[in-house]
Amino acid sequence: MSRARQLNAWVADHFYISALVFSFWTIVAFLRLWPSGVVSASGRLVAGYHAWAYYHLAYSDVLALYREHHLYGHPLPYVHAPIEYPVVTGVFMWMASLFPGVGGYFLATAVSFLVIGIIMLRVMKGLCPRTYHVLSLSPLWLFYVLLNWDLLGIFFMVIGWWFVREKRWALAGVAIALGGFAKLFPFIAVPFLVVELARDRDWRGLRALLVALITTSVVINAPFAIAGTHNWLIFFTYNATRKGSAAVLTLVGFSSLPVAVSDAMGLLVVGGVAAWLCARVWRGESPMKASAYVFAAFLLVSKVYSPQYTLWVPVFGLLAEWPAWTCWLLAGAGIVDYYNSFMFLHLSLARIQRKALHWYASEVFPWGTRVRYVALIVCVAAARIGTRGGLHAVRQEPGPAGEGGPRRPPACLSTVAATRD
Repeated sequence: MSRARQLNAWVADHFYISALVFSFWTIVAFLRLWPSGVVSASGRLVAGYHAWAYYHLAYSDVLALYREHHLYGHPLPYVHAPIEYPVVTGVFMWMASLFPGVGGYFLATAVSFLVIGIIMLRVMKGLCPRTYHVLSLSPLWLFYVLLNWDLLGIFFMVIGWWFVREKRWALAGVAIALGGFAKLFPFIAVPFLVVELARDRDWRGLRALLVALITTSVVINAPFAIAGTHNWLIFFTYNATRKGSAAVLTLVGFSSLPVAVSDAMGLLVVGGVAAWLCARVWRGESPMKASAYVFAAFLLVSKVYSPQYTLWVPVFGLLAEWPAWTCWLLAGAGIVDYYNSFMFLHLSLARIQRKALHWYASEVFPWGTRVRYVALIVCVAAARIGTRGGLHAVRQEPGPAGEGGPRRPPACLSTVAATRD
């Protein structure tokens, strides 16, 4: 074994290294994002936060929305204030706002994310023990861990996949629902898990998964949907009316499309890929691998690709056994995307010559955004080539006598029981 592989194995075997590195990223992110100079004596952000954040390339939705949604007044989400995020994120924002001032709120958020991030990595160690540490070493955390609330959704998604591997279907349904209503992406797994359970005729598991998923979704949404219907619906209406172009079209120069066209194109492509992959899962493909491909397809055709979405890709990729080096490629692309996006916002807000802004917007910014799409395409291609036999590799084992032919085993996660930690 080479020294590089020995070092890699040693780091993977010592979880505390991953925990320390992730803690370092989170602490530095907190210090870098703290808006010194734009916090009032009463602990509120002043009107100049956006100018300060864009100038220092240190913007955070966590801080910006504290002021925009008047969280310092502790309004009950959806009941007293509109929130453009699903209910788990909205409730988390409210709970963090109960701490005094913007400092207490931001510190509570950072400490919470530090704790759940370490727990998430510990669960990842059990799911992919030889590669999980690559995720903790990624500098993407420095830029995105406190940019938005994506870590909430990632945390519940990873927990959900742990329960899937353990075949604890009710708990998996609860975790996926909580993750889905922190960020919708964990719901991608549901159709593939349904297909797998139906394929294996595990009707009890299928019933437990769906009942838990639906029940949890209703329980956490119903109070807000009833008490503040209009505010609760803003998440859905806001995203439905957002403008933008499918990412693959920006690669060839299309900068905008009608909302209806973008939505229809995205639905058609993602739906078609999902349907094809459902057929592959029926033939024995892993639902996790199928979920990773669908998520990549979604990012490639989505009309909105916020920079922090890149944070999800290495998580999906490692769980789906993509090559570990794809995490580093994504990290590089994510950093380029971060600086490109916020430099554009800084130039837009700053008083500079119109020609300079036009030059950056037309010549530099489009190429910066293309980096993330090209990196994603390269990662998907590497995963497709690196998979033995690709998606058409269907593992089979002889079925019991009398069933007529081979029987396809469950393929929830390809990590075998022997690697469990």
